[in-house]
Amino acid sequence: MKNRSTKAFPLLWAVLTIVPMVAGCGPNEVPTAPISGTVTLAGEPLTDATILFYDKVSGAGATCLLDESGGFASESVPLGNYQVTIGPPPTEHAPGATGMPPMPELPKKLPRKYTIGSQSGLTAKVEAEANQFTFEL
Repeated sequence: MKNRSTKAFPLLWAVLTIVPMVAGCGPNEVPTAPISGTVTLAGEPLTDATILFYDKVSGAGATCLLDESGGFASESVPLGNYQVTIGPPPTEHAPGATGMPPMPELPKKLPRKYTIGSQSGLTAKVEAEANQFTFEL
């Protein structure tokens, strides 16, 4: 007489080998699109700063450095609705340095509210086509 464990083994083996193969089939790439745009503060290009796109639902995001004309671009951002924040550029941490890197300074005259997603009031919807954004602060 066979016990239950030997009867269940073939079924268990089938589940453990077939389910992962089926689950792994199909595309797992997230659709993306390019973004670009400009950021101005009081009518002047904002420079020496970063712009961050954050999707609260998926956790996806993109960060771009602003150039000398306040422009930014990224070739591959997941489609979705984003909160947008503006912040300081990344700081350099000297090789071999210990401790925390210095706290970056906000770009000149940038109100702090633009650094906090829930307060910035800036949003963007990234769609399948090229996306051009203008943020006037």
